[in-house]
Amino acid sequence: GVFHHAEVYLNGELLQVHTAGYTGFTVRLDNSTALKWSGAANVLAVRADASYGSGHWYEGGGLYRSVHLVKSPARAFVHNGVFVVPQVNISAGAGGPTVSGEIAVSAEVEDLSERFGAAAASDTVLFQLYEGGTDILAGSCKAALGAWKGERKLRSGSSSTQMATCGIQPTRPLGLWSIQKPTLHTVVATITSSGHSQNVTTGFRDAKWSIDEFRLNDVPMKQRGFSHHHSFGGIGSAMEGVERLHLFKVQAARALGSNIWRMR
Repeated sequence: GVFHHAEVYLNGELLQVHTAGYTGFTVRLDNSTALKWSGAANVLAVRADASYGSGHWYEGGGLYRSVHLVKSPARAFVHNGVFVVPQVNISAGAGGPTVSGEIAVSAEVEDLSERFGAAAASDTVLFQLYEGGTDILAGSCKAALGAWKGERKLRSGSSSTQMATCGIQPTRPLGLWSIQKPTLHTVVATITSSGHSQNVTTGFRDAKWSIDEFRLNDVPMKQRGFSHHHSFGGIGSAMEGVERLHLFKVQAARALGSNIWRMR
């Protein structure tokens, strides 16, 4: 979300360099030697250098997507640490094909308890599958976390990560994601001790490639689409918060028969 070569500084200390303008990234602040505690003011600065050349379209420069400050408890999921495997088995049903078998879910959990003088006790992660948004519970499972061992030294203690993995057996038929009906589901992962949670939205489907064709949910599908640029006339590349323009692009592409999207 920073174009292009980004340098992130905290109180004058260089924390991280990120050179890909089209990918988001995360910068840790709590292991910086420059971080001021006890209510003191901290200055976070980002330098963006767009002088490395560009493509044949306008790529812009600077922070053109949202920036968030994330505060987490001592035991929490790592950033984007919850994973759901969308590839599933398909069963025929009266109302159409549905999901069958277990849905594989996992999460990476980080523990910083020792930094705050607390014992790193064992724990569990609860995964809950909701139909659609977060209204109808359609299955759950629990994964145990074992003993913690310090693996990565930070400024005032150690940090350790563990993977929690289990399989959710749906308690009700789940609709598949398709081009015609893009049904989505939500998996909510929660750490029992800290209550820290992350949500993942996903669509379950079965996709197969062969030398002759591509099949989605066992139905042949020809892919038709366009190469879209992330800029728009009049506002350039700063399109964050202008959802109506994104919607217009999608609707116009679909009206022309498009069923795939390639962003540049």
